[in-house]
Amino acid sequence: MKKDTIKLLKNSSSFREKAETQLGKYPKIDPYLTESEARKLAHELEVHEIELEMLNEQLVLSNDETRIVSEKFTALYDFAPVGYFTIEHDGTICELNIAGAKLLGKERSSLMGRNFKLFLSTSTLKIFNDFLQKIFEGKTKEACEVQLANNGNFSIFLHVDGVFLHSKSKYLVSTTDITERKKAENQIVRMNSVLFAISYISQLITREKDAKLLLDKACDILYKTRGYILVWVGVIEEGHKRVIPAARTGKDADYLDEITITWDESDTGKGPTGTAIRTCKPQVCKNIATDPNFAPWRDAAMRRGYASSFVAPMMHNERLLGTLNVYSGTIDFFSDDEMSLLCELANSLALGLFSIENDKKRKEAETKLKQYSENLEAQVKERTAELEAFTYSISHDLRTPLRAMNGFSQIIIEDFADKLGEEGRRQLNVITQSAVKMSELIDGLLALSRLGGSQLSISNINMKTLVSETIENLKSSMDKSRTAHFEIGELPDASGDASMIRQVFVNILDNAVKFTRNVMKARIEAGGYEENEENVYYVKDNGAGFDAKYTDTLFIIFHRLHSTEEFEGTGIGLAIIKRIITRHGGRVWAEGKIGEGATFYFTLPKK
Repeated sequence: MKKDTIKLLKNSSSFREKAETQLGKYPKIDPYLTESEARKLAHELEVHEIELEMLNEQLVLSNDETRIVSEKFTALYDFAPVGYFTIEHDGTICELNIAGAKLLGKERSSLMGRNFKLFLSTSTLKIFNDFLQKIFEGKTKEACEVQLANNGNFSIFLHVDGVFLHSKSKYLVSTTDITERKKAENQIVRMNSVLFAISYISQLITREKDAKLLLDKACDILYKTRGYILVWVGVIEEGHKRVIPAARTGKDADYLDEITITWDESDTGKGPTGTAIRTCKPQVCKNIATDPNFAPWRDAAMRRGYASSFVAPMMHNERLLGTLNVYSGTIDFFSDDEMSLLCELANSLALGLFSIENDKKRKEAETKLKQYSENLEAQVKERTAELEAFTYSISHDLRTPLRAMNGFSQIIIEDFADKLGEEGRRQLNVITQSAVKMSELIDGLLALSRLGGSQLSISNINMKTLVSETIENLKSSMDKSRTAHFEIGELPDASGDASMIRQVFVNILDNAVKFTRNVMKARIEAGGYEENEENVYYVKDNGAGFDAKYTDTLFIIFHRLHSTEEFEGTGIGLAIIKRIITRHGGRVWAEGKIGEGATFYFTLPKK
């Protein structure tokens, strides 16, 4: 306020001179005024004086407001986060704010009069020239993105907006630092290329069956798609604790022939690869030129342009199978995200190698198993031939003396009965019955042995018809004095060997008839139902039953729960049932209580 007043007083003398000059141009006032005219004139002068003082105060106030607005504009301009430049058509800087100077990395005063284009990288200079030309020709707002010359520092990217100031014939340009956005975009591009490589290699892992080819192709894919300058896979040599390159691709890959890498505690074992093997953790070398652990290989690496490296251990189920090693020509090239993805890729390669190794072992085991099966088959054929010879011997050699025993016993009874006495006849009857029983046992054993060698003749079986026919046959052979009620429920059709399945029902139903003969009103029920992928069949009776604790021994050959005096039999029938059903891929079991009957079950697969 004080400064403005002083400035106004200094200018007052010049204003007076101008006023007097201007007054000389007006008509002279009559010096002979009346008293009333003089008073009136004095009043007018006083009013004008007050009016002038008020105008002067208003002027000073307006000057203050203008100054405040000017200071605010200057502050906003200077301290705006966006860089502002006023430049000539050729690019010369006329004005700029503090943010603009900071972006260019120079003192504000030193930039006045310098050319803005000198600070741009050569790759974006044409873009900026075209940008200025569009503004000049179209007289509209335009935008572009440029890169500043880095001079060895990190690159800075700018988004530039500009308009043409017609009043000054200059360009007003605003600049925003978009370096972080560009880094993020570049990171996305880098990650996409890594993900593409991982996806391609993952497909390769599922197809490739040769470990060497898998590693060679994986290295080649990473080298071509990601832009690394060297990619290699190392495997462990246990004896000398050395790392041997198993696959390699890239610039001057002979580097690996020139150097020695170990995984012991020596200097050649303390580098990224050796450390990754010892610790089973990934290792990064941000700057090969300065990393002390890279000293043994630094000269050879730097001659080939290697600047940084990353090593990922190839792990599967806590087992180390090797290392994935990648090199870049840029210092501190590997981001956290990229290293994480490379670790996943290394573990995927380990899984691939593990699968190939397992597949190789499986094939070797299959070959051995095939040889074993062939040998076993030959042995089975040999044993089968022996069994057939034994069966022939039983069916012919043993039957002949049995027939002789039975025949001569009958002759003695018929011709010498009166001379034998009661005890002699009883003993001959025992001999005859024993021969018959022995013959039945031989028949059962022969039937059981034939089941193991015969081929199954699979067909669709109408189980209801089969059971009905079996029951009718049993009825015709039953004692006429007996009455038994047979009931046939639902019986789903089956797939199997019809003659064998018929034998199953014959044996079960025959047992039901036998063990219900002491029951006044015998009741026998046959039925079935579907359950999951099986058909379940059963035969239920209300006969003698059995003790449930002996369930597991029912189907063992020669094992009987009743004496021959109670119920005749050989102890082979249920064993035959189990053998037949097992060959069909089914199961057998039984449920029962003493004196309350029994239920026998078996299953057959639907297919």
